[in-house]
Amino acid sequence: MSSAASLTGEDPLPTVTGKTGRSETSPSSSHLEHVRTRRAKECAQELELLAGHYPELARHINKSIRAIRDQAGRTPASDRDMILAALEDGNHTFQQISEHADLPYPTVYKLLRQSPLVHLVDFRESPPLIEPGRGGRRRPEILIFLKHG
Repeated sequence: MSSAASLTGEDPLPTVTGKTGRSETSPSSSHLEHVRTRRAKECAQELELLAGHYPELARHINKSIRAIRDQAGRTPASDRDMILAALEDGNHTFQQISEHADLPYPTVYKLLRQSPLVHLVDFRESPPLIEPGRGGRRRPEILIFLKHG
């Protein structure tokens, strides 16, 4: 156990050998999910204490607690389900899907470009748009559509 890990009482991250042959620290996804869940639980508990101290803000604090607990329960499978639901509801850009699914843009991008979702969607480029008053043409966007059949 490294000295930093022994001081904090945390388990060290698993070590793997990379392409260069050097030892690299690489957290497993289950380890990261466990850490995320634990940290979310701790944060929610602290917010519950604050809600007791500030009753006039309790409604807003409780809303944050619910959002934190929702994020803690995320899994790659649940993220994929939220992305598919966003596509079924007519959202076709990475940004629209990100907002509808309440997921970070990089997560949406990564999951849509990986199996199994990459086999369920088509990527198309929108035509360039002319925006008067904004200097003319706007860069085309990538549109995502569910494959049918």
